[in-house]
Amino acid sequence: MDKSDEKLENWRNISEWLDDTGYKNQSIKVSGLDLSPDKAVVNITKSRPF
Repeated sequence: MDKSDEKLENWRNISEWLDDTGYKNQSIKVSGLDLSPDKAVVNITKSRPF
């Protein structure tokens, strides 16, 4: 049976379902990009009152 005709019983199985249909999540490494929380920068600006 084609996956397009198959009912997904549980949304938590979507990753496995997508892998079975050929959609694999491939990690892409970007050099110079560090997403660790200790490297996070937050800019706070004063907003205008409404």
